[in-house]
Amino acid sequence: MGELITSNYKFSKFNCYTEYNNSTLIFNSLKNSFSKIKQLDFQNIPINSFSNMELKFFIKQGIIVENSCDEDELASEKLYTFATNKYLLFTILPTLDCQFRCAYCYEEKKHEVISDDVLNSLFLYIKNNIKGKNEIDISWFGGEPLLTQSKVFDFSKRVKELCKENKLKFSSGMTTNAYVLNLNTFKKCLDCGINHFQITIDGTKEIHDSLRFLKNHGGTFDQIISNLTSIRDYYVDKRNVKFSISIRINFVKESLEKFEEIIDFYDNLFGKDKRFYLFLKTVGDYGGDEVKKLDDKIVQATDFPYIPLENKKIGITKYISINHTLNLCYAAHNNSLVVMPNGSFKKCTVSF
Repeated sequence: MGELITSNYKFSKFNCYTEYNNSTLIFNSLKNSFSKIKQLDFQNIPINSFSNMELKFFIKQGIIVENSCDEDELASEKLYTFATNKYLLFTILPTLDCQFRCAYCYEEKKHEVISDDVLNSLFLYIKNNIKGKNEIDISWFGGEPLLTQSKVFDFSKRVKELCKENKLKFSSGMTTNAYVLNLNTFKKCLDCGINHFQITIDGTKEIHDSLRFLKNHGGTFDQIISNLTSIRDYYVDKRNVKFSISIRINFVKESLEKFEEIIDFYDNLFGKDKRFYLFLKTVGDYGGDEVKKLDDKIVQATDFPYIPLENKKIGITKYISINHTLNLCYAAHNNSLVVMPNGSFKKCTVSF
């Protein structure tokens, strides 16, 4: 790309601008890019004032596009490709039961476990619908899926082997409270192809244990941290073993006040291993009665202080995702289904 003619370009209609601390934060929802420009009122700066190097960067980020670019058509194509992909995506809830009673949980706890008949039927459904597909993706959700470990591991191994036989990619992850995710259980997960984990730890020990506690109101922080540090230590010299652990922190007012302390704590624990990263989220009201008790503690995503993150040069803070705004919802896939313990299908885990 040589010298560019600035009159041939325009600002993307998919730019979202936010001014913060004498800079402009730009998210381009078509390109899924996030940029920080150290200028205010960026969107009103004439394009012909940019240098060739600046212009190339903005084009790469999708902030600036050619005048002839039909962005609406590109967006439609992107959504169509996303919705009609060659994946089969299943989010399986093997149980709605959980040993936790989190203060903001929207789920009704039921001692219901998925039956072997349901899993066998689902396996047959997958087997009969893999023609023309490239990948099978299984996400384990709950309740707490590790309360049904044997069923989770057995089914995962069967689908993994089916994919191997049919030369399909197999991917699998799990949303777990990690209370029983000790090193031995983690190894079993990896053995059957489950290698991505989302684990919620809500800040400091005191804050976490006030929000995410056991049925008997006992704390859970120490056990979760012990499990994760055991995993960290065992795999410290095994960087070729592929897995990812997303540590989700749901912020309330109290934890937001300790933002830097919390970020530094997890950076010090896991920042040297790129397989660990943070997912920052605010506590939201997804239904149920319990979260109403936290109304005076709720904060907004816009309350996040970005500067402490910018000042981090190494470690886990390089792999931070804030509110997962960069991805379309899994429910937008035509081939995505949520499988309930009783065998019924839904499109979204929040729907129940």
